[in-house]
Amino acid sequence: VFVIQQRRIANLRLYLEATRGLLETKKLFEEIDDLIVHSAKAVQHVMINDRHSFEVYGYDLLIDSKLKPWIVEVNSSPSLSATTSSDKQMKTKLIHDVLEILVPSSNGGQGHTRGVGDFILLYDEVIIQESSKNHEEKGRRSADKAKSHCSWRM
Repeated sequence: VFVIQQRRIANLRLYLEATRGLLETKKLFEEIDDLIVHSAKAVQHVMINDRHSFEVYGYDLLIDSKLKPWIVEVNSSPSLSATTSSDKQMKTKLIHDVLEILVPSSNGGQGHTRGVGDFILLYDEVIIQESSKNHEEKGRRSADKAKSHCSWRM
């Protein structure tokens, strides 16, 4: 499960919508989401995959003048020490929200499907796998019904 913190990003989004437009801003944030998901998936074979532990990753991104996002670096286990009061507030909220994702206190222990606190869900492999299975089953049923009506083209 990959999530992104939203509070400070919301201010950036508002600024970009006002100065660059809604469509350009939406495209930028979709590209940022894709960068995070694809970069994490690219190294998933070296990530710790232990159901008894977790790791927080901090992404440093650069956005160029054409609103193209670039990954500067990805920090595994970024520092949680605070140097300012706003930094302390943000990191305290981060810890609270991460724990809420790991051990949900609401929703009957069923987990969260959209977001927690200042985080939104970017990618959930379980949901993707279930969706793929359902799609494959529907496809097989449709293919069985339509075998005599099928044509293939290259």
